[in-house]
Amino acid sequence: MKSPTESPNLPSNAFVSLLRDSSVYLIGSALLGLGNFVLVPLYTRSLRPAEFGVFALIDVTILILISFSQMKLDVSYLREYADAEHTRETLLATVFWAAAILSAISGVILLAIAHTARAQAFLGSDIRGFAWSLLPIVMTETLQAILLSDLRARRKAAQYCLSTLARLAGIVAASVWFIRAEHMGLAGVFYGRLAGDLLGMLVLGAFCLQNISPALDLSILKRMLRFGIPIVWGGIVTMALDATGRYFLAHQGSTESVGYLGAAVKISGIFQMLVTQPFGIAWGGMMFQIVHRPEAKMIYSKILAYVTSAALTVGFVLSVSAPFLFRLFAPSYAPAMSIFPLVVLMRAIQVLEYPSAIGIYLSGRTGLFPPIYTAALLVNLAANFILVPSFGLAGALYAALAGWVVVIAGMLVTSHRLYPLKYYPLITIFSVLPWCVYLAPGLRRSLMDISTGILMSSSMALAALAIFCTGALFDVRKLISRSYAIKSEV
Repeated sequence: MKSPTESPNLPSNAFVSLLRDSSVYLIGSALLGLGNFVLVPLYTRSLRPAEFGVFALIDVTILILISFSQMKLDVSYLREYADAEHTRETLLATVFWAAAILSAISGVILLAIAHTARAQAFLGSDIRGFAWSLLPIVMTETLQAILLSDLRARRKAAQYCLSTLARLAGIVAASVWFIRAEHMGLAGVFYGRLAGDLLGMLVLGAFCLQNISPALDLSILKRMLRFGIPIVWGGIVTMALDATGRYFLAHQGSTESVGYLGAAVKISGIFQMLVTQPFGIAWGGMMFQIVHRPEAKMIYSKILAYVTSAALTVGFVLSVSAPFLFRLFAPSYAPAMSIFPLVVLMRAIQVLEYPSAIGIYLSGRTGLFPPIYTAALLVNLAANFILVPSFGLAGALYAALAGWVVVIAGMLVTSHRLYPLKYYPLITIFSVLPWCVYLAPGLRRSLMDISTGILMSSSMALAALAIFCTGALFDVRKLISRSYAIKSEV
């Protein structure tokens, strides 16, 4: 008799497939993360906090423009590819050329703004010498996202990892050259990034663009934009929830504070390496495929519960490791250590954006996203206006957290009405409890002292991981038993 995993429609098989894809992406993402962490000490040792603040402001602005330029065509591509109504070449050509046009327009706008006197005054720095590099950065990173979506849709995990590794290797090598050897400072950061982007495009082109058509299908594009445009606002707000705090701090003339915040965000990238990137990439390839399986609702429900639990657990482990991480990657940015737990908690909440909106995506009612994101942005702006003048860095992060809570809560409520899921509070409660203990002010202050808190923080991290792994293994055993029962009935 066949084992449950040999039957393609069993619920356990969906988890096996998701875990297999995630594990491959995790390996590639871990190597990518190594490149990112090579750059963090390079940046923090070469740039003063005020310069790092300028970098952080330009960086988040680039990300907002890339989000606009993509018009969520990468998500629309995954949906159209799963429906299999058109050839891959036609779909890819349509989204590629549309994204190329939009990103060129966005890049030109950014280039023009960068040369204005108001931009120089806001940043407190003259960036006109390297502003030309911002246009190709916006274009190449927009197009890379489209081509990476093609690899995700085709489940080409190895090619995905090779492409992104090539980009990161190029960024690391070029950044070391421009910053260390040529002593180009902030300009070297963007020149290194552009060099890596160009290398990544070459590799992606070899994997994806061999048979691409020089034309696009307007009928496909219109349908994809109808699906994607309502989500575009969500993508922009997602970036804005991170950016508004930086802009408020910069408006107060505190680019140094922006630099500390940027350093904390960069170091928290380890969370994205371990959780956000591998899960998000694998989830994008399977999100529209799981619905065709029996007991799809149970699968989606379990994924939501375990993603919540895993994100909070990993975030907690990183938070209690803050003294070690800052000593290793950014010793001169120690003031940012106090806000690091809030940054990581925000990262953990962000991951829930993927599974919490499954009902909206499956129903195709993406027009429900703009009201949710608009409410979140309004809450975020109001919180920044009230909190940043009084609390500075911490106020900016509290405002970002408030915005993200509105996003996730709105998605869960709306999605549940369209595609009701079962919630499993017992899976997540044990991941919430360590945060409740850790956020006690006295305990957190003692853990921030690396000389006295390392033993306690290590013990708390190991305990959190042990609790999560024990609960996960217990539930997996129940899932496998259920799969055997289903197989026996069949």
